[in-house]
Amino acid sequence: MTPILEDLGTETRKHLEAMLVSRTYEAGEEIVSYQSVEDDLYFVQRGTVRVTIYAENGKMVDFRTMSEGAMFGEIAVIDDGPRSASVFATEACRIGRLSKDQFWQLVVDVPEFNAALLRHLSGLVRNLTNRVLEYSTLHGPRRLVLEIIRLAEDTGVDDGRVELDVFPTHHDLAARISSHREAVSRQLSELMKGGLLEKDGRRMVVKDLNALRAICTPTD
Repeated sequence: MTPILEDLGTETRKHLEAMLVSRTYEAGEEIVSYQSVEDDLYFVQRGTVRVTIYAENGKMVDFRTMSEGAMFGEIAVIDDGPRSASVFATEACRIGRLSKDQFWQLVVDVPEFNAALLRHLSGLVRNLTNRVLEYSTLHGPRRLVLEIIRLAEDTGVDDGRVELDVFPTHHDLAARISSHREAVSRQLSELMKGGLLEKDGRRMVVKDLNALRAICTPTD
């Protein structure tokens, strides 16, 4: 899913960025609290953030990681409800904040922003629909492979060798696919033994993205 700031033309992006009030957050610092009622909109100007909910049993459900150009907080701004998830800085980052009134001003006055917003929301629906299908029909190993494919595709590479400079920890991957760390560790080891992945320090290398996709392609 293309970050919304990257989906805007140069002039519209400059207009939007001039409206933002920026703040720096340190790694691990909470930016948005689950169920809070404040209604600002946020943009990632530098760094990465993680969208998370903790279940009643204390288990972390990790929805996604967002990097520079991404937007979050739009659901509460649109429907006036509480925050649907918490957002934490995964590294030192700079976040731009836009008020609810400014957001609606952009929607009304700037058609290009309105169109980008609709594409962004459509992407969220598609992503969540795919996640529901995965959790309902796929076992853990295939969910892990699909998550790695998403990480690879987010780099902009369509096939071949993909180098993931910042690969999630086993704990983070487990939270993303509703599994546990030990299972993820075992499944990653099997993928590396099979020649599909290669560990290089903190980096993970997808040796052939199409070969990884083939694991999740139904066969007759």
